[in-house]
Amino acid sequence: MLTILTPVLLMVAMANVMFGFTILSRGYRERTNVLFASIAFASALWSVAIIGFHSPEYRPLTEWTILTHLFALLVAVIFFYFSAIFPKKIHTKYHHPLNILTLFPALYSLYIVTGK
Repeated sequence: MLTILTPVLLMVAMANVMFGFTILSRGYRERTNVLFASIAFASALWSVAIIGFHSPEYRPLTEWTILTHLFALLVAVIFFYFSAIFPKKIHTKYHHPLNILTLFPALYSLYIVTGK
């Protein structure tokens, strides 16, 4: 059964992919552009995973649930790193420990979602 959710999420996914490529075309060597484009691509993948979760043809739901959570986590982690370098890079003595501390919740979330 096709609901309004599927075409809306497809448009969101396509818009995010186009947005990501537009950002990369403006300077793929700049770290901020790469990270922001990665947020757009992860959002597009998140939309596709939500479509798969709501689609009756694609089962089992467990894999789609895992993918939706992983892509949401990916958006959050990339956004964290993006916020650390935009508009200019933060230079503190706590920057590297903060990166390591971000890794622990990400790995724990991955463990909880996948169950492995």
